[in-house]
Amino acid sequence: MRLYIKSDFTKKIDFTTRELVWKMWFKERNGKKISYSNVGDDAMLQDDFYFGVRLHKWSSVDERWDKAPFIIPSNPWLSLEYESITLEFEKTFITEWRERGDYLRIATSHIDVLTVDKRALYIMAVEVARAIDGQISEDDKETWVDVEIFKELHKDVLH
Repeated sequence: MRLYIKSDFTKKIDFTTRELVWKMWFKERNGKKISYSNVGDDAMLQDDFYFGVRLHKWSSVDERWDKAPFIIPSNPWLSLEYESITLEFEKTFITEWRERGDYLRIATSHIDVLTVDKRALYIMAVEVARAIDGQISEDDKETWVDVEIFKELHKDVLH
């Protein structure tokens, strides 16, 4: 999945990576903190608009994941257990950070993702777009909506 955010990028993100992750998934369950991996730190998120993260479902404190089938039936080598969600300017990776691109891109490692990861992706888009007065596109930059309309369109996943 891919979402795009457009803005004039004059505003900075004012929350930390940890605060964002806790909104995307949750802070703790049964008194134990969640386990996640990330690429980038607060400065990279706030100054460079770069951050990548994934929830460790298998080592999560939620025992329900122990029973979840993560294998994709059409390709048993693929698994939805690991879903990375990355925020970056388009073109940065492909040009080795020499070019920035005009839009932020938030992408998952799979096209079809579990609802828990789709919700996390949507929350990242909402939080980042809100912080920088941005608009969100989910149709490859054809149309743009503000944060409140995006939230209304996806209220079934975001609640």
